[in-house]
Amino acid sequence: MAPQPDGPHWARRKQLVLLFLCVTGVSFFLWAVLDSESRDVDFNQFYAAGKLAGASRLYNWPAIRELELAHHNKAVPFGRLPAYAGVLKLLTYLEHERARVVWLAANTICLIAFAFLWPFQCRTGVLAALCWSCPAAMLLAFGQDTAIFLFFAAASVWLLQRRQQFRAGVVLSLCAIKFHLAIALPVFLLAQRRWLVVLGGFVGVVAILGASFAVEGPQWPIELLALSQTPEFSPAAARMPNLHGLTHGLPWAPVLEWALAFSCLLALYLISARADLTVAAAAALAAGLLVSHHAYVYDAVLLLPAVLWILESDSPPLMRAWALLLCGPVPFFALLTERWWRLGQLVTNGFSIAFLLWLGLSVWERKGPQLRSRFAIPSGPET
Repeated sequence: MAPQPDGPHWARRKQLVLLFLCVTGVSFFLWAVLDSESRDVDFNQFYAAGKLAGASRLYNWPAIRELELAHHNKAVPFGRLPAYAGVLKLLTYLEHERARVVWLAANTICLIAFAFLWPFQCRTGVLAALCWSCPAAMLLAFGQDTAIFLFFAAASVWLLQRRQQFRAGVVLSLCAIKFHLAIALPVFLLAQRRWLVVLGGFVGVVAILGASFAVEGPQWPIELLALSQTPEFSPAAARMPNLHGLTHGLPWAPVLEWALAFSCLLALYLISARADLTVAAAAALAAGLLVSHHAYVYDAVLLLPAVLWILESDSPPLMRAWALLLCGPVPFFALLTERWWRLGQLVTNGFSIAFLLWLGLSVWERKGPQLRSRFAIPSGPET
């Protein structure tokens, strides 16, 4: 007798297929990404920032550039808060190579923790998607920290599901490590009227800003703003998976970017006011990436909650096909090329815009209670 689709033999085959996908995905990116000339360039930036933390030279481009070039042939300006650099100083008590291993392990653990904290239905499917995620592979190879941002967001959602709202707000405030990606989070919280979360987030942000002034002195906001205007701070705008990259090279690009950003945040507000927590949080991460103005391919790991929610829900076939495409490397590799970057922009940014538009239209057509039950997703068993 042939095994039933829901029988133990079918479940075992499914697990073997997912294991095969994990192994092939990791193998592919070990070959394609880890040999990049930009490998470790961002970790090198963080390590150098840890060295300069507390010396009032954190945003002195020649100073940090000199430290970075001692370990790498490329240098990147440091654009995080001084409080974060103070934490990164712990890495500098280790030798550079050992610190790199610790940093890689920390970010890998954050990605795995995200897979288990976010309320997905199929954990092994999420792990397979992570293994085939080009943004995840790039952030690990370059030593980026978007995985930590994603972990804090997932931990906050996990706490919210357990009604620990103030703690969720404090944890969510830690997303200030990449504050430009967190612009949409307050919109999401205000729309859902989660006042205790807002209070916790406010307390956390005040503490982080206070620590930043303690680490770097009163002049750091002006110095960071001045550094952000230099050409080295935001190179290759065409490669950015956000509205800034999408509008790059178009007439009236700044006006168009601001108009689209306002529209995305307005759509997010309408969605968050009526949708389920999980959906609203996924929409907030996608909208935050869109309006960030400064982001690169590795930051597109923030699309994973939206992509995987689409694949697990009763969504339109076009959205499901689009989400499946973003589970592979092709759109992101296109974004990195000289010839196909515009197509990569349309696929990556187009998905986020279509996701917000589809949810927004659903909000328009349905009232709050119906939308909540329509979009609610059970956490599912831990697998």
